[in-house]
Amino acid sequence: IRVRDINGDSAITAADRVLLGNTYPKLLASIYSRLTWRRFDLSFLLQGRLGYTMNDAFGSAATRLFERFNNLNVAYWTPMKCDGGPDPNVLDGPPGMTAAQQAAIPGCNSYWNPSAGRENPLYNDVSSSSPAYRPGGHWRVRNITVGYTLPAGLVSRFRFSSLRVYAQAQDPFVFTSYYGYDPEAGSGATPPSYRTLLVGANLGF
Repeated sequence: IRVRDINGDSAITAADRVLLGNTYPKLLASIYSRLTWRRFDLSFLLQGRLGYTMNDAFGSAATRLFERFNNLNVAYWTPMKCDGGPDPNVLDGPPGMTAAQQAAIPGCNSYWNPSAGRENPLYNDVSSSSPAYRPGGHWRVRNITVGYTLPAGLVSRFRFSSLRVYAQAQDPFVFTSYYGYDPEAGSGATPPSYRTLLVGANLGF
């Protein structure tokens, strides 16, 4: 991960933050149509959310520098002891080193202490990194229904006044540039929309 120096001052600070986008769509749209031809009918519903930026769970995971474990049992250098000796509380390193000389060592007291637990890197803010956000604009086909109405003379034999059979697909397609499995399920805890196929009949008595 490389953090970009936006303002060119050779330091990564809050002044390098930029607006990555807006999670509210600029446009919400829907298209519904129903077509008939003889005894056949076709209907569909198309919905769109356009012009917005989404938080991507996959991108967030990729930007996280996960905790590091270090369980080695050795005499570590620590910020309390900069002379390299075995006792972290006593100047027992090179002979003749004073406390003032110890404090003057570049980098003294500025590094992490390795430990038997975990260390968190300095850069671990997944919510504010650009790889964690993606364009979320998409069009989704909510449902498509195809039906056929049987002739009245045929269904009257079964004492029905009408009979229509149909097949319906719910959430069959989504058109988007988002590379994940579902732009409406950007969070890792949110399941994607299910594709469902229904077959049924409408009876009239």
